[in-house]
Amino acid sequence: MVPAGKGEFAGFGVRFVARMIDGVVLSVVNVGLQVPMFVLLARTGQSANPEQMGAMFLWIYGLTVLSQLVVQGIYEVWFVMKKGGTPGKLVLQLQVLDGEGNRLRRGQAIGRYFAQFLTGLTMGVGYLLPLWDSEKRTLHDLSLIHISQGIVR
Repeated sequence: MVPAGKGEFAGFGVRFVARMIDGVVLSVVNVGLQVPMFVLLARTGQSANPEQMGAMFLWIYGLTVLSQLVVQGIYEVWFVMKKGGTPGKLVLQLQVLDGEGNRLRRGQAIGRYFAQFLTGLTMGVGYLLPLWDSEKRTLHDLSLIHISQGIVR
């Protein structure tokens, strides 16, 4: 429940737009990390045989995936803990709050980040729950928090 005078639960549409904004920000950061890795691959691969090139590509690809997960995790957890929401959410005046209307603590923010992977395992259906949930929570938000609109201070 949202405390009196604190705003209302954010719906699916506004949360989707916030996620898209965050996706653009994270894409720019991740491309900045990935380009040097693939430039390194191209330079070192010129003298490599196809087998070595394939192995190097797999290593670089693995590093890019790992770097994306780390960057996204830091981005999500830090912004939710310190600012009350990611930049995409804050632009749309959304805040991620616990059941009492407070910002998430570190453990809650980390748990929410990893719970998003479980939401993804439902083939995205977990992201549609705000369409039916009275508090408009996604699967990874259930029993943890709510996202409230219009209360950025």
